[in-house]
Amino acid sequence: MQGYEIFQSKPEVFDTRLQGSGCFCAWEDKLLFLKRHPQKEDGSLWCLPGGKAEKRETPVQTAARELYEETGIFVEGSDLYEMGAFYIRLPKLDYVFHTFYKKFHEKPLVHLALDEHTEGVWCKPQEALALPLLRGAKELLVYYIECKKAFF
Repeated sequence: MQGYEIFQSKPEVFDTRLQGSGCFCAWEDKLLFLKRHPQKEDGSLWCLPGGKAEKRETPVQTAARELYEETGIFVEGSDLYEMGAFYIRLPKLDYVFHTFYKKFHEKPLVHLALDEHTEGVWCKPQEALALPLLRGAKELLVYYIECKKAFF
């Protein structure tokens, strides 16, 4: 998939007004990925639980809220480990995407918001690389794999 650029540091000219957050949910050696509803923008592509920030919401609040809204999994923001932000440029839009990590000791029950996603899967990071991923998700996943080697 073409038509985007992704950066780990803010480019010189970049509009940061649009913010979003996502969470790498880990259980055993697997991560949770969600398949977007086919009628949504970028439908039928796989992604992390996450989405756009609401007014006056911090990145960690966004990640916790989106995780709950999309999967029914409740976490406190203080339980999320901040991994970093990415600056994503689409042809007509810039946005900042904050990433977080949560390790679950027991497999959480996933109750999908079916108007948002049609499937959820726990898979190993290398398996996830073979999924048809949302723009930027591959780069985020590669970053997770590198961080996991160093920190987790």
